[in-house]
Amino acid sequence: MQELPPDDDFSRVRLISMNEEEGADYINANYIPGYNSSQEYIATQGPLPETRNDFWKMVLQQKSQIIVMLTQCNEKRRVKCDHYWPFTEEPITYGDITVEMISEEEQDDWACRHFRIIYVSHEAQVQMLSPG
Repeated sequence: MQELPPDDDFSRVRLISMNEEEGADYINANYIPGYNSSQEYIATQGPLPETRNDFWKMVLQQKSQIIVMLTQCNEKRRVKCDHYWPFTEEPITYGDITVEMISEEEQDDWACRHFRIIYVSHEAQVQMLSPG
């Protein structure tokens, strides 16, 4: 029987980093297999204030097109995750990543936001669905 590496290392998303420091490639995120690929989806927790830059870098590096947030930032008076996107169309820079909200549409239970992410000479757009 073939031995597999530990699950967390086997499916772990690794950040591409210019920093040779140990752990610089780490983000608390794992690939989830889908119909077309063993790395079709990514599951992660909402970022902490100090890991927002890593979160957006992962979104950009992995060419993610949609973020589905399953919780609100605050639920039942408990902080579930940091508010890691701009409140308005004014861009915010997290480390070396700039995030700009292009549009926001509120529904009864969900919000749909579109962002532009800029990192050095790379730019991408991503959509976020989250509880309203």
